[in-house]
Amino acid sequence: KFEPLEYWTIKTEVETERKHAFDAELQKVDGKKALIPNEKTALAFRRELKEAEYTITSVEKKRVRRNPRAPFTTSTLQQAAFQKLGFTTKRTMTLAQQLYEGVTLQDGETTGLITYMRTDSFRVASSSIESIRAYLKDALGSKYLPSKGRQFGKSKGKIQDAHEAIRPANPALHPDVAKASLTGPQAKLYDLIWRRFAASQMAVAVFDQSSIEIRAGKRFDLRAAGSDLVFDGYRKVYFEREEEKESHLPADLKKGDTLK
Repeated sequence: KFEPLEYWTIKTEVETERKHAFDAELQKVDGKKALIPNEKTALAFRRELKEAEYTITSVEKKRVRRNPRAPFTTSTLQQAAFQKLGFTTKRTMTLAQQLYEGVTLQDGETTGLITYMRTDSFRVASSSIESIRAYLKDALGSKYLPSKGRQFGKSKGKIQDAHEAIRPANPALHPDVAKASLTGPQAKLYDLIWRRFAASQMAVAVFDQSSIEIRAGKRFDLRAAGSDLVFDGYRKVYFEREEEKESHLPADLKKGDTLK
């Protein structure tokens, strides 16, 4: 019974008098939310927008803190491995099984490198938190650590909490050291798991976030948003996918500025 609904969006690239360019997206037409149901309407709006004069009507800035995500569960590991590494679900689970069962390290010991990979729990052992905090303090300094370790809450609904979240069995074993004993794909997956777990126990990232409202002609309202990193925190070791393409706005924008 699904009925597909066509819609269009319009983005503009605008430029300040100082030749700083950024993108803004159409939000409202004649004071109402921009609902563009077909190509004919979209092309008509585009023609008007090309000829319009653009003026910044407001600039809002605020400082925001962003927390790291929890360590991986089975489903989030599969998603991240697909997005970041291009691994299919089957390949991810095969590699994770190999890392769990163990590989022969350079010292000759066969060692399991991750905890059990079929889990929907966020819980991690206190000893693992202490271990990664000690490693991070030594490697990066105290400023990258929160005052105490984090435990992440349970998901809603039924979960199997018999196993921990997916994490490195020995958090002090850095991926750069482990990779000498791993195949290329194994090393990539271990690196992903280690970094997500390490990031989960690191300080928040701090940003200066900007939101710009723009008036184009007499009918159109557009918005641009961007953020500038003040302190990288957990991003020192791990980026979420959506964080990899964050936009930045020129620092000197102000109300009343005209744009091309």
